[in-house]
Amino acid sequence: MWVYFFSHIESFHSNQLAFQKSRRKAMDKSWMEVLRIAPAYTDGVNQFLKFALANTHFGNKIKCPCVICVNRTLLDVIECREHLIVNGIMKGYTRWVFHGEAGSSSGVTADSHRQANEELMIQDEMHELLEDIFLWLNRNEDNVPGDDGPMPAQASGEGPDANAQKFYKLLEDAKQELYPGSKLSKLSFVVRLFHIKCLNGWSNKSFTMLLELLKEALAEGEPLPASFYHTKKIIRDLGLHYDKIDACPNDCMVYWKVDAKESVCRICGASRWKTDALHPDDARTQTSKMGPKIPAKILRHFPLKPRLQRLYMSNKTASFMAWHDDRRTKDGIFRHPADSPAWHELDNKYPEFSSEPRNVRLGLASDGFNPFRTMSIAHSTWPVVLMPSTMDVHEATTFDVSRNETFQMHTALLWTISDFPAYANLSGWSTKGKLACPSCGKDTCSRWLNYGRKQCYMGHRRFLPAKHKFRFDMMSFDGTEEKRAAPRSMTGRQALDQLQMVNVIK
Repeated sequence: MWVYFFSHIESFHSNQLAFQKSRRKAMDKSWMEVLRIAPAYTDGVNQFLKFALANTHFGNKIKCPCVICVNRTLLDVIECREHLIVNGIMKGYTRWVFHGEAGSSSGVTADSHRQANEELMIQDEMHELLEDIFLWLNRNEDNVPGDDGPMPAQASGEGPDANAQKFYKLLEDAKQELYPGSKLSKLSFVVRLFHIKCLNGWSNKSFTMLLELLKEALAEGEPLPASFYHTKKIIRDLGLHYDKIDACPNDCMVYWKVDAKESVCRICGASRWKTDALHPDDARTQTSKMGPKIPAKILRHFPLKPRLQRLYMSNKTASFMAWHDDRRTKDGIFRHPADSPAWHELDNKYPEFSSEPRNVRLGLASDGFNPFRTMSIAHSTWPVVLMPSTMDVHEATTFDVSRNETFQMHTALLWTISDFPAYANLSGWSTKGKLACPSCGKDTCSRWLNYGRKQCYMGHRRFLPAKHKFRFDMMSFDGTEEKRAAPRSMTGRQALDQLQMVNVIK
């Protein structure tokens, strides 16, 4: 078998030109679905390696697409073949974009693009990042129709649209050396510098001053962004942005949509703006002479939709988004959230949603935290706030790189994860006072401790079996026998009926 394989490699190198002319033709990839012990699978691996070697710019090494490496490790062709035979090729990798199959929409051929990389030798994974973000721009070589038909052609004379222009600019920055002989590109340097700023809490002003100094020191290199503002524009084009929304200092409301122009909280009456310490009754921004308006509190919202879409745009994660449907063991044993009753209940209630396995089920973790052990800073990080979406059908379209097709992605909130105090905020049931137990509801057994000055809950013996000895142990507990049955849990309908009388302030 090894002699057979190397003879094919040698034969290929002698006929490389002929193979380059035919590489655009559709290749048979049915071998990816057969058993690894089948001869068809072995022949398919050999054909794949021939194709990958023709397009690699790492000598005799290629990115290994086995289920373990998932295109993250460079291996020589012999070791890569062993991985593919032993581990198998990653499921869903039907468009070999990491091995030369994807075309280029910018008019640059794959050969010239590879030559540019060989000249620069800047291996900082920025090209992979850009491919994941803007993959729709070059997913079909020469506008060849994919599973969802041909991509819409640009009208004559219009030139590239805004997204394409961003892509070309970032791609150019990713190919430019920071200075002659540098191992970093201009784009990777800016991203890493911004990352250091965020980790170490640099002020925006100090970051701008550092950029000015670096521009003087690297006068012969590529021009860096002029300020922190221009750096943020680059980061935003990479899809790493967030939205800032003013909030009430007492957390009553956010100034968003219909409330975007309000200056006073309609719940508690607090000012939206910071006040002068010498004149706390007057908002410091009532007049233009007192300087710009400074919000009292800011909510930084990281949009969820583009981050979910990014998971399908990346070759490293796209095939795993439907793992629960096509690779999970379905034998009735509870080993994955897809085996849970809640998952099955959602599937039964909304069959249209469950018919698309790539739709996303969310879990909301509502406990706040401060990252990187920064417990003394003035802000905290909280989970995503789910807001009603007004996006149209086109905006919801998501490109799945593993299947080379677009689909309409929908999401559903299936679980909440919280501690007991946060449970009150999510459910509407108060976890304080006489009726604090959400399981017992109105039948909560509570007692006020006069000396402890707090409520005590002693009804836990009701959940024991009817003949349990603790039910009749008067001395170890509160001096009584427990003969009551466990309370019945409320149904969802009963909970909704109770909430009908609650006055919700919108």
